[in-house]
Amino acid sequence: MKDTADEAGQAVQDSALEAGHAVQDKAVHARRVVQDKAARAGQAVQEKAAEAGRVVQDSVPESLRTAATSVVEAGRRTSRPALLASAGAGAVLAVSLLRRRRNGRRGRR
Repeated sequence: MKDTADEAGQAVQDSALEAGHAVQDKAVHARRVVQDKAARAGQAVQEKAAEAGRVVQDSVPESLRTAATSVVEAGRRTSRPALLASAGAGAVLAVSLLRRRRNGRRGRR
């Protein structure tokens, strides 16, 4: 009787071990699928952002592009607080130039 109980216990352990491995394999596969989908989605977002950047850059006046480029280049050479200040100054300059352009005023008053 003890041998039968030992065999039954061993069979249950083997079945549980097999089931555990099956669950792990499914989890690994599911993780890979999710990672692949996330990578593809990230790539698509990057491509769309790059395209949007190109479209905006093509429609922006040369003076504004030059100013924005100067701000970015200065930001690369300076510390983070200075970068934030440069970005703020660039935004103010961009708004100012766009307002002048929309109002039909070019140059100084």
